[in-house]
Amino acid sequence: MIAKPLRFCTLSGTVEDIAGDPIENAFVRVRILDGKRAVVGATALSSAPQSAYTSEDGSFAFTLPRGALARIEIPESGLDASFTVTDAGSMTLEQCRLREYEPS
Repeated sequence: MIAKPLRFCTLSGTVEDIAGDPIENAFVRVRILDGKRAVVGATALSSAPQSAYTSEDGSFAFTLPRGALARIEIPESGLDASFTVTDAGSMTLEQCRLREYEPS
């Protein structure tokens, strides 16, 4: 049996304060919830959460397996939600159909 190669989607977004100004160095964490693995580096896969701090313009980006159920946490903004990664090559946080995260 030949395994299908994983296809990936780049999730990007911007963390802003209540006035709409970008927040630099905001912590963002994404974890895969359904057993698929997240991308780490150019070729390696891991089931560990990915995390990053936003850049000067408040932006962040993660590479995730398409179709995966994922959780995103941004403590600075109080966001803790789950979403399904699109089957497209890229998506923004605004395009995600976020659902309140409920631990199982």
